[in-house]
Amino acid sequence: MAKIKHIHVMSLGKLLAVVNAVLGLIQGLLVTLGSTMGVDMSQGQIPSNSLIQQFAIVYFPLLYAVGGFVGGILTAYIFNNAVKLFGPLEVDIE
Repeated sequence: MAKIKHIHVMSLGKLLAVVNAVLGLIQGLLVTLGSTMGVDMSQGQIPSNSLIQQFAIVYFPLLYAVGGFVGGILTAYIFNNAVKLFGPLEVDIE
């Protein structure tokens, strides 16, 4: 049985930033796809929701990454302090 006694704060922060950035990119693509449904491009006009599309593709991954980084840091900090009070997390690894 392995025991987790400490998590490096920046390590978990970076890991969750990358994971959440990928999730943000997927979410941004889904929002962009959803906002283009029903748009009539035959008249050559820029759809009014193009700002939403640009925001979703560019900023969703960025915002998700920042949120994941901060969340990872807070999670590791809370975990490390909880381990001091209650003991290590025991994990069975095969």
